[in-house]
Amino acid sequence: MPPRSASRYEPLPAELSSEQAKHVLATQAQLWSEYMPTTRQMEYMAFPRPAALADVAWTSPSRKDYAPFLNPLRAQEERWRLVGITFRPADR
Repeated sequence: MPPRSASRYEPLPAELSSEQAKHVLATQAQLWSEYMPTTRQMEYMAFPRPAALADVAWTSPSRKDYAPFLNPLRAQEERWRLVGITFRPADR
């Protein structure tokens, strides 16, 4: 999933009332890896989804914007490079 798509995810369904929504305590991201034959391919499919999901979970819906997310994401990409993680760059 491209970073822009992941950053648009809204974990709270619109049909939940505010009373119901307060019971949603966390988010999660699944990765079905049975068709990914290598670690490199799995990493590429997984990253940067954790960063985008963290941004989605910690940013209020009224403040969500992809552009401000890009600078910290690019800094995080450099950290992934340093430790050898294969990832999908933000500009793709």
